[in-house]
Amino acid sequence: MFGIIAKRVGTANQHRLLLVSAAVLCLLPFLGKAFHIDDPLFLWAGQHIQADPWNFYAFDVNWYGLVRPMSQVMKNPPLTAYYIALAANVLGWSERGLHLAFLIPAGIAVIGVYRLTGLFCARPFLATLIAIVTPAFLVSATTVMSDIPMLAFWVWALALWVEGMDENSLAKIALAAFLASLAVLTKYSALFLFPLLVAYAVYRKRFRLATLGMSIPLVTLILYQYATYCMYGHGLLLDSVNYVPTGERHYWASALSGVTFLGGGLLAGLVWAPVLWTRRQWIQRACALFLFGGVLLLWNSFPYFPFRTEMGIRWPILFQVSLFLLAGLELILWSTQEWFFAVWLFSILAFTCLFNWAVNCRSILPLAPLAGILITKQLGDFKRIWIPFALQVALSLWVTFADFNIANLDKVAAERLKHELREEVHPVWFQGHWGFQYYMQKLGFLPIDFSDVAKIRRGTWVITPIPNTNTQELPPDRFHLVGRIQLPLEGRLTTNDWRVGSGFYSNAFGPLPFVVGYAPAHEFILEQCTRN
Repeated sequence: MFGIIAKRVGTANQHRLLLVSAAVLCLLPFLGKAFHIDDPLFLWAGQHIQADPWNFYAFDVNWYGLVRPMSQVMKNPPLTAYYIALAANVLGWSERGLHLAFLIPAGIAVIGVYRLTGLFCARPFLATLIAIVTPAFLVSATTVMSDIPMLAFWVWALALWVEGMDENSLAKIALAAFLASLAVLTKYSALFLFPLLVAYAVYRKRFRLATLGMSIPLVTLILYQYATYCMYGHGLLLDSVNYVPTGERHYWASALSGVTFLGGGLLAGLVWAPVLWTRRQWIQRACALFLFGGVLLLWNSFPYFPFRTEMGIRWPILFQVSLFLLAGLELILWSTQEWFFAVWLFSILAFTCLFNWAVNCRSILPLAPLAGILITKQLGDFKRIWIPFALQVALSLWVTFADFNIANLDKVAAERLKHELREEVHPVWFQGHWGFQYYMQKLGFLPIDFSDVAKIRRGTWVITPIPNTNTQELPPDRFHLVGRIQLPLEGRLTTNDWRVGSGFYSNAFGPLPFVVGYAPAHEFILEQCTRN
C-alpha cells in the first residue's frame, strides 16, 4: 500500500509534504492539550526571557517543594525556552498557540527523519511513517518541552554528518557539527549523538574531517559552560551531567525498564515482529514470554512496583511487562545485524538506563528513526503492511489521547477548585507540580514550601493531587481531611500513574510506558489546618 502511495506522489519533495501532512494530521486533535509534566519550567523560562533575554534563568521557582534558583532546578538548556518566548510574541501564551508553534520543529524533524532513513534503507517513506506514529514521537510532540526540537537538530546533524563523511564534504560536516551543538543546547542528552558521529567517522576513516567537525561543538559547549558559570556560579552543562535523583539507583531495574520502554514506546517489536515470525519463532517467543513472566513473578518486583501484593498477583501488569520486554528485545536483536545500528541503539539505551535521571520514553525518542529503518529492512517483500501499520497508528493515537486526557484533568481540577473555594478568605495552598502547579498558580493558589510549613495558619486549606510528584504527607496533628474530588479518566489506558505502574515520563512511576486496563480516577485531597 505504502509503496503504491510513494510511487503515486512521485518526487522526494512530494514525499516530504505528505509525511509532514500526516504528522500534522495526527497532532491537530491535540492542540488544545493542557500544559503537562515539565512544560511549566519551559513556559516560565520563556516568560522570563521576554523580560530579560540575556539572563535566562535568573529567577526563583518552587518545583521540588522548596524555593530555589531556576538555574539549580532546570536541567535543560535554554534554547527551547527562547523559541517559546519568540513564538508567544506572535501567537500568545495559550495552549493552542504554543502547540501550533511546536508543529514547526515537528515538521522539521519529520523531514530530517526522511532524509536520514533514506541513507540506510530503500523505503524511507515507510520508515519515516513508522517513526512518526510511535507513542514516543506523538506524545512528545504534544508538549512544549525540548524533546522534539532536539530531535529535529539530532536527525539533521546525523544525516548531514553521514553524507559529509561519504562525500568527503567539509561544508556538510561543519553544518552537521553546528546542528549537533544546537541539539545539545536544546537538550543535554544530545551529547550521546557524539559517539555515533565519531563511530561513523572512524568507519569511513575520515579522521581529519572528524577532528575539524568535533571542534565546533567542543568549543560551543566550553563557552556555554564558562558563560553559565559566570552567570550563576556553576556551569549548567556539567551541573546537569552530575545530577543524580534522590534515593537509591537500581541499575538492573533501569536496564529492564529501558527494554520495556523500548518495546512499548516505539511499538516496533510489538506490532511488526509477529507478522514476520515463522511458526517456530512464534513458539519460541511464546515460551520466552512465559519465561519472562515467571522470572519477574519470582523476582516479584521492580523496586518501585511489586507484582505480588496483599490483594494478589497483578496479572495484567505482569503480562504487559513481559510482552513489552519481548518486543524490546526483538528490536535489539534486529539492531545487531549491522554494527552502526547497534552503536546507535546501545548508545541511546546506555544513556537512558545508566546516565539519565530516570528511564522514560522521551529519552528513547532518537531511536524512532532507527525503528523505522530496522522494520523496513526486516519486511523484505512482505505485502500486507497495512495490517501492522494500522495497529501501530491506533495504539499510538490511543496512548496520545490518554496523555491528553491526563493533562487536561489537572487543568479541569484547578478550575473546579477555584470555583468551589472562591469564597475562601485565607490563602489556599497546594502541593504537587507539573501542569497542575502551572494552573493552580495561574489561578492564585500558593505552592507549599516544605521548609516553612509552619506559616500555614489555622483554617487554611491545602490541596494534594494524586498521582503527582514531590508531595508529602501533611502532619496529622495539624491537618484534617475534609474531602476528596475525584475526576475519572476516559478510556482504559493511562500513561503516568504509579498506582497501576505506568510511567511514560519516569520509570519511578512504574515499569511500563503505558498500561492498558483499569485507569483509576485522579484524586485531589482537600485538607484543612486545625491549629497553628
